[in-house]
Amino acid sequence: MSTGPTPIGIIAQEYVQNFVQGEINEANSNAYANYQNVFSNWAIQQIGAPPAPPQLKVLNQALALQLFITYSNTAYQGAIGSQVALLDLSSAISTVQAAPIQSPPPAIPAPPSDPVGPPDGSFVTIGAQTYNTYYNVAGETPAQYPNGSKFTDSRGTFLHIENATPFGISSRWALIPSAAPATTFTTTT
Repeated sequence: MSTGPTPIGIIAQEYVQNFVQGEINEANSNAYANYQNVFSNWAIQQIGAPPAPPQLKVLNQALALQLFITYSNTAYQGAIGSQVALLDLSSAISTVQAAPIQSPPPAIPAPPSDPVGPPDGSFVTIGAQTYNTYYNVAGETPAQYPNGSKFTDSRGTFLHIENATPFGISSRWALIPSAAPATTFTTTT
């Protein structure tokens, strides 16, 4: 149990590490959280330039300790009742630019390696001939294989066909012979 006064160095260390650094950490946390919210709003709307990251405060603890000890020694040497200047730690605090948030690249799914699925039991008429149709595989999009695009694998050459229906656009693959005529397609089920 200590009976004497606490050395000023211990008081300075507790003040700088617990109070001053804690205040700076909280201010930085609030500033960055606000930046994340503003960035999220910007990312949704995509209007204008992205927000700039905040300036975060950095405390030079060694300099802050030195300033506190110097201040304490000076304050106790003054005359009783004289006005004591406030502790100024601004020279021990600097700022750094926070790292900007990087937007993830837009997710563009890779086209399926084989977009043609199993036979669907339907037929498509090309000219005077009727050919089997096949399902699309999951993950295929019209942007990857637009209407009329061809795909060849070990089963043969397939033609991508899209039909407008009252329920939306229907999309299938037709197995065509290698010398199919270029004509209008009609479908039957």
